[in-house]
Amino acid sequence: MINCDQEQRVKKKARFEELKKSRRLTSDFRKLSQQILHLVNQTGSRREFIHDVIRILLEYSASDSINFILHGGVVYGCRRSENNSLVCSVKHRADTELFETPAKLFSMQKSSPFITRKGSLWIGCGTDVLDEDQKNRLQTFLEGFSSAVAIPLHTHREKGEFLIMKSSKKFFFTSDEVELYEDLSRIFDIAYENQQSHWELRERVKELTCLYNIGKIVERPDSSFHEIISEISEMLPPSLQFPDIASCRIILDGREYKTAGFLEEKVKLASTIQARGKPRGEIMVSYSRKIAEIDDAPFLIEEQNLLHMVAEQISLIVEQKEGETMKQKLQEQLRHADRLATIGQLAAGVAHEINEPLNNILGFAQLMEKSDLAEQTKQDLQKIIQSSLHAREIVKKLVYFSRQMPPRKASVDLNKIVGEGMFFLESRCVRKGIRINRELSPTLPEINADPGQLHQVLVNLVVNAIQAMPEGGTLTIATTVSGKNIALAVRDTGIGMDDHVKSQLFIPFFTTKDVDQGTGLGLSVVHGIVSSHGGKIEVESSPGSGSCFTVFLPPAQISRTRKKHEHP
Repeated sequence: MINCDQEQRVKKKARFEELKKSRRLTSDFRKLSQQILHLVNQTGSRREFIHDVIRILLEYSASDSINFILHGGVVYGCRRSENNSLVCSVKHRADTELFETPAKLFSMQKSSPFITRKGSLWIGCGTDVLDEDQKNRLQTFLEGFSSAVAIPLHTHREKGEFLIMKSSKKFFFTSDEVELYEDLSRIFDIAYENQQSHWELRERVKELTCLYNIGKIVERPDSSFHEIISEISEMLPPSLQFPDIASCRIILDGREYKTAGFLEEKVKLASTIQARGKPRGEIMVSYSRKIAEIDDAPFLIEEQNLLHMVAEQISLIVEQKEGETMKQKLQEQLRHADRLATIGQLAAGVAHEINEPLNNILGFAQLMEKSDLAEQTKQDLQKIIQSSLHAREIVKKLVYFSRQMPPRKASVDLNKIVGEGMFFLESRCVRKGIRINRELSPTLPEINADPGQLHQVLVNLVVNAIQAMPEGGTLTIATTVSGKNIALAVRDTGIGMDDHVKSQLFIPFFTTKDVDQGTGLGLSVVHGIVSSHGGKIEVESSPGSGSCFTVFLPPAQISRTRKKHEHP
């Protein structure tokens, strides 16, 4: 009877101890859950959050090592050192064998004594049921520890994510504790996803703030182009995941803008800057030192998108600034062209005012010449008459060049056009120290063209040649028969041009001269006139070797034949 009562008391005490331990575990579980959930709004990056969770679990469980295996190939871990301090680390798929999921590692079924009903791997009892290969794998997984538990996680609904806890003591984890950690894993799943959402939201706020600040800089009217680009380079590092070790460099049209301490490390992100369809530079951000989490996921997809958006914004700034510069240049060129047009309009009135006194001088001189005068006086009168005729010819040609009239094609002798066109330019060549070399074919066929427009072509080409020889040289004007076409070549021994300048010669308003030296319209007008006559123009030039512009035009009979076929 006594033995029976003692046995009941022992059983009652055991049930009381179990109930007490159960209540303690429940209370501890509540506290652990609250601590983990509280971390969501306290820590910054994913790495900091997970390591804080690990420290809490190590303190509670008295384990010697805890690892979180998460998606993306990263193992976050922490273990006790010999002096009982904590050593945290981040490993990767290539650095650890922990990525073999525990269940797959041991090839066990749900009925195995090492697998709990919730799918966790629990190693703390005998291993006699294992074969030799499984025992070897077990030793690799335990890494020198005696007890371990691996609990599946589903932070991103992926397989192969585990919470792994290890101890150097045998039979360290009890069944109740394993159940608690299994329940705790679900709390961690919720906290982890919330923390990631908060973290990503903070990153988006930083990125949007960066774009907003860039917009404010661009709108400042007092900011120069170089100041804007320099400030943008300073704004990018604070928008990245790890701003303390981030730096930025922008290369634009060969000029470099970079933050202090920039190093082009392996951990970098870059985007090309393009303006008007051409690459103009590059924007790059990098981290000045390596950390494990950076090696795994150094830059977010959103950060790559941010860099692309900033590169596009810089491209727009470049195009806007260049557009404003081009607008100012065009306005100045148009004002210059307007002044030339005004001079042309005044030329006719000025010519009339000059012609009247010239006619009087010429008339009276010719009248006096018929009188009975001394021979010396007649010679002097002849000089007056020749000078008056020369002045009248200049006025006549000036009016011819300045008047506006529709194109009127006729059979034209190209050699005659050259002779008339050089009438105004010979004296200018002499003053510049330029020798004129004429190589005109005497058997040149006539062409069907507008004489006034051909004069304009010749004058523009010759003026360009003169300006290309500031130190003097030789100007060669040649006319030849080239195949079925008539060719007019204007060659100089001037400074020449590179391929870049040659590719843009006939673009309206493109010029390498100062604003007061040219409008950038001459060669585009020449190209338009030659094209309208069914011809073409070719350019040969290289720096320091002079230039040669050759105009090819069809002869008159070809033009008449075409006209006959077009109008039967």
